[in-house]
Formats: sequence, C-alpha cells, structure tokens
Amino acid sequence: MKVLNLHGMYGKPNNTAYNELIKYFDNVYSPAINYEDLNPYTIINTYKDNYDLIVGNSFGGFFASVIGTLTKAKIVTINPALPPYLYINKITNGKYKFNDELKELFKTIDFNKVYAILGNNDEVINVNITTNYVHNYDFIDGTHRLSGNTFNRLFGGVVNEGL
Repeated sequence: MKVLNLHGMYGKPNNTAYNELIKYFDNVYSPAINYEDLNPYTIINTYKDNYDLIVGNSFGGFFASVIGTLTKAKIVTINPALPPYLYINKITNGKYKFNDELKELFKTIDFNKVYAILGNNDEVINVNITTNYVHNYDFIDGTHRLSGNTFNRLFGGVVNEGL
C-alpha cells in the first residue's frame, strides 16, 4: 500500500495526518512542498505516481483531489481548500501567482471520488462552500487544524475502509 500525504500551504510533512497514517501503513511518503513557488502542474506531475491512497490537508487537499482524480487512488481530504482560488490570495497575502492554473485544475476534479473531514469551526475555509462540491464528508468539532481523539478515530477508520 503506497500512501501520499500532502500538507497545507505552510504546513509540515510530519503533520497530524502523517502521524496517524504511519500507525496503519509502512509506505507513507510525505514530501515538503513549496507550493508558493511551484507551478501546480509541476506538483501534479511530480506526485502522480501510482499511490493507493492520497491524503491532503487544506491546500494539499486540493492537490490530493486533482492527483487522485487522475489516478485510481482513494482520496481523503482534511479541510480541503476547495475551490482553492477563493482562499489562496488571503493565505499567501497576495503572493501566489498561479491562480489561472488553479482554476483550470479545479475543473478536472471528480468530486465523487473525494472524501472530506471538515472542522465545524474552520477559520480558514468556508466549509459550506466545500460541501457544495464535495458530497461525501463528515463534520467534527474543530477548527482548521484538526486533531484529537475524535479526529484520530474517524481518520483511522476512513483510511482503512475498503483497503
């Protein structure tokens, strides 16, 4: 089982999802990605290897959705920035220069493949907008950075379901 974990815009590879994933899987790849400076197509081409499961948090959730759509991988997102172009300029203080690419790539996502865990008090993304696109999701108590026993139980159950 090959697993790819994609952190958020300014996140770290050893995030909460990674620490949960390594409890269940031996082959977890969680790269450090400089999203601000890399063209989104470069990121997708770099990580579109044959993974069985792709997990993405926030901006990484967008990339997990695109890459998982292109492949046969199961997609699990945590507070995904969907659509990303609604949030990216605020998150990066206007420094992000690939908005057109984000809009093009967003159109390619098969939202029937995407599952999301959403914090009901997310202060970064609007989960009501997310649920207009993603139809397979669960809400838990929490903000944008989800953690704790409820998250761990739900996440652990989801990533192991059907695998």
